[in-house]
Amino acid sequence: MSRRCHRFLMSGLAAVVVTIGSIALAADVLTQFRVTEEDAHQSVFDSLWGGAPAGGGSAPSIFRTLSSQARATAVTAAAAFVRAYCESDTFRQNYAAKRQAERPPDLPETTAAKADIDKQTAEMDKAMAETRAALANMPPEMRKMMETAMKNAGAAGNDLDSQLAGLQQEGKKGMNEHKAAQAKTDAKLAEARLNAKQFDQRYPASADKFIAGRLREFLALSATVPADATLARRDGKMVFADPSLESKPAYWKQLYRAGKPSVDAARAAATTWLATLGG
Repeated sequence: MSRRCHRFLMSGLAAVVVTIGSIALAADVLTQFRVTEEDAHQSVFDSLWGGAPAGGGSAPSIFRTLSSQARATAVTAAAAFVRAYCESDTFRQNYAAKRQAERPPDLPETTAAKADIDKQTAEMDKAMAETRAALANMPPEMRKMMETAMKNAGAAGNDLDSQLAGLQQEGKKGMNEHKAAQAKTDAKLAEARLNAKQFDQRYPASADKFIAGRLREFLALSATVPADATLARRDGKMVFADPSLESKPAYWKQLYRAGKPSVDAARAAATTWLATLGG
């Protein structure tokens, strides 16, 4: 595919076609620009998946030279081409494969909870208290032997009470470190589950639901495109005089440049298609 032809497919007129702005033209136009049906389908798929015209670029000269009515007719033909492809088994299979490859993996709903670590800490404190109670009645000679044994084992402190306190402190320190590490793991899992949920919302298992979502996105966006707006020359190029319009994304500007008849034609096609998918 020539670069000029690719830009024609991916911009201007394409941007107006139903949901996502990939251009796929009717068979006669595809032939005119030497674009294979396979290339056109790939352009449609890539743009649908990405949610905006794949490749972008300004509207090509061939589209700008068309009359308003000719543009609208071309958009209607393009919309029919896109719809026919999106309703095909080929698209559904490609969508399912892409979704399977891109979807985040399923993750467990829970992990070794921090509450379990708190329970272990409480059990350790209880055991230490019971040990101290038992040592209170221990003969001095036996206490001395235990102090020496614990000191030889590396316990800090010269008396049994301080040695036990040190062991308890070290145990709690380890538990707290474990708890902090678990908190980080839980936070990462929560974020991953949120990402998976958002992915499923944007790319549902049903290809029809996916298309319906893109159609709704297009209708919402195209509804904000004015029929006319004041332009001004700035730094050698034409821009919107209204800063809020000039800050709009490139896709929105492509819709504006295509003209109201083209946008209306695309919206009519999108509305009809969406109705067949349940609105």
